[in-house]
Amino acid sequence: MKYGYKPAYSETKNRHQENALLAFLFVCGLSGLIIVQYHSQNASKTECKSSIYLPEPPSSAIAKADILAEKTATDTKPEVKGRLLSTSLQPEVYQPFTFKMLDYTEGILYELDLGNGDILPFKHGALQYTYRLSGPQTVTLYANYNNQRQKIDALPIQVARAVVVEEIAKVIDYSNPSQAINTPVE
Repeated sequence: MKYGYKPAYSETKNRHQENALLAFLFVCGLSGLIIVQYHSQNASKTECKSSIYLPEPPSSAIAKADILAEKTATDTKPEVKGRLLSTSLQPEVYQPFTFKMLDYTEGILYELDLGNGDILPFKHGALQYTYRLSGPQTVTLYANYNNQRQKIDALPIQVARAVVVEEIAKVIDYSNPSQAINTPVE
């Protein structure tokens, strides 16, 4: 007699029930997809043939005309000029650096996004700033007018590390005998 594992009746019954449930869910899902596809294709073919017309009161039409006239009066934008001066000089950490603007329009508020989260206004086409960290930054020039903000120019820069000058050793000029004799040896 061979010995082997024979599943109990309840285990095979559970397997058949699980398989039947999975097959049922598959059929339901597939039929749902077919219905959705059918309705989306039919919805695109049919057009909306009914509309509701609500007449506007006369005061509303007048108000709209007033708003339109006011909007066209305030939409006359001044020509916004402005350009950052591109230079070979790069800012250095802990050293003040002056950004200069060319061709700017008086009466418009210009702001400079310094690339590190700080945004400062220009005054008379110049802005002085001291960076605290080195690395690449992109400075962006914005113009603000009529409660609108417009990007005017952007300039990539590299903020250099601070140059530290340290005396490594005292320099002795041996060509000058008086300095060589009077210099104590450490």
